[in-house]
Amino acid sequence: NGVWTYTIKGGPSDFDVDSTVDMEGGTGTLVISEDFTVEPLGNISFTDTIDLVIAGTADAPVFRATSIDVKIDSAAPGLDRIAKSFFKKNTEVPIMAGAKQC
Repeated sequence: NGVWTYTIKGGPSDFDVDSTVDMEGGTGTLVISEDFTVEPLGNISFTDTIDLVIAGTADAPVFRATSIDVKIDSAAPGLDRIAKSFFKKNTEVPIMAGAKQC
């Protein structure tokens, strides 16, 4: 349980988006969305919805994204393809206690 920070760096705009997810019971849905402006492309908005489960072992727990839905609203070509690469379905991400990132 807790706050997730979704950090985007290295593009035309760097930003952090905070979101929360309740993983009580070992599953949860993380929803991350943001609106921002990049000149000359204009306004961009996105929403990522990721269903997560805790998998792995007690000694090496991982998050597994079981369902991903990415929605982009922008006139910039190719952004939807880039956004869909942020999370891959069934990818396991290690859980590191006290870490600043998974």
